[in-house]
Amino acid sequence: KEIDTDHATRVREHQSEWGTLLEKCENEWAELKKVYDEQLSLQAPTDYWKTRARQYGWQSLFYAIAFGVVLVAALWLFVWLGINELKLTKPSASILIAILPVIVPAFAGVWVLRILGRQLSESLAIMKDAQERVTLVKTFLALMRDETTGKAVVRAEARALLLPALFRQSRVTSVDD
Repeated sequence: KEIDTDHATRVREHQSEWGTLLEKCENEWAELKKVYDEQLSLQAPTDYWKTRARQYGWQSLFYAIAFGVVLVAALWLFVWLGINELKLTKPSASILIAILPVIVPAFAGVWVLRILGRQLSESLAIMKDAQERVTLVKTFLALMRDETTGKAVVRAEARALLLPALFRQSRVTSVDD
């Protein structure tokens, strides 16, 4: 009888230990699943913002090249055609009529340069905004789980502050001057 009682006591202790261990494993598994699901749900925005930053980077390069080409072409046309036009002007003619054929194309060139400059500036700003959002997502994902404890580092209050900053509406536009 003593052996049966001792055996029954040990069985209950082992069942209690196994129950505690099983509960701990289930809690850890639920926490890992929650972290995984959140990381997976935030992976799509990370990919989106990386793609958007890359697209606007290429767009910025295009506008920078276009700006440079238009600037060089405008300066070349001004020097080649404008100086010759001014040299051919008779001294007795009105100065306004003499410089009109030079001023009108110059203003058109400046207008095109202004538009290209604005588009370049806006593309660079959107690219920077997208890169900042990628950083926010990666930081948020890094704070999702502490490697030593396995618990989430970001609390609900911090998540409430972080997520609106991450998923805010883009307001990167240039002001018309």
